[in-house]
Amino acid sequence: MLSKTTIPGAVRVENKEKPEETFLVRQDDNSGRMLCPCCMNSHNKICQHAVAAAVRMESLEKYLAWRSRQRKPTIEERVKKYAKNWKEAKSKKG
Repeated sequence: MLSKTTIPGAVRVENKEKPEETFLVRQDDNSGRMLCPCCMNSHNKICQHAVAAAVRMESLEKYLAWRSRQRKPTIEERVKKYAKNWKEAKSKKG
């Protein structure tokens, strides 16, 4: 599933459902964040590729420590923000 790349500190992770699709994942040395270009990681700051790479790099604890420090808005907070923005945009239109 994983193979090393020529980029220092990065691993290539294959998509299990689509083996022809791979993601180059690396870890930020300072924060511990795993950097994966997939949309799941971009949105949620976690994905199966990041976890797999962290395991392979033997840095899962560092990644999970970084992840535990992150605060994602709850669904309720997102809905309230969306509703507020929608109301403001609607009032500007007249």
